[in-house]
This record gives sequence, structure tokens and C-alpha cells, in this order.
Amino acid sequence: MTRSLEPLPLNAASVWNDALTALREDCPTSYPVKVIRRKLEDCWGWCEFNEARQEFLIVIHPTTSPNFSLELLIHEWAHAMDWFSVGEADTDHGATWGVCYAKAYTAVMWR
Repeated sequence: MTRSLEPLPLNAASVWNDALTALREDCPTSYPVKVIRRKLEDCWGWCEFNEARQEFLIVIHPTTSPNFSLELLIHEWAHAMDWFSVGEADTDHGATWGVCYAKAYTAVMWR
């Protein structure tokens, strides 16, 4: 059974925090991950590695639905997990990223 992705407005923050806890505990990354919500003009979310701070930054657009926000978080966390792997040169959504995505999805959805 898959966890319900449509939290009630009263528990949306709790579901978000639970997802972050699950990812931090079950889906380690090479460096710490900072997650923020900020209005974005040309996408719904992104992940980058800040070499100066030695951390990943994940940014998620704040007006997405709770369901879509969790999906974006899982997707971008998978990028952080896969960042330093030797993968396919022509895509950032290759096989190694797919394995990371599956692990992150399972950590959030089956907790």
C-alpha cells in the first residue's frame, strides 16, 4: 500500500517534515542537504551542489500542491544522492539516478 500523498491542510507540514526525516535517515548523500521553498520562474524545483559551502541545495516552488511537492522533493533528493556517480554523460536521469529515485520514493512512501 502506498502512503496517501494528499495530506489535509492541517497536517501538510507534518507530512513534509516526515518526508525530510525519512530521506535524511534512509537516503544518505555525500554532503548535507539544505531544502528551501522559493518562488521559481522557469521550473518547479532543482538541486545543485554548492562547493564553497560543501552542501547540496534543493529548491522547491512553494505553491505546488502537497502531492506534487513531495514528488519534487523525492526527485531532487535523488539527484543529490546520484550527484557524484559515474553515469551516462548525455542525461542526468540515467540508470543510477533511477535507482536513487526508487530508494528515495520507497523511504518516503513506505515509512
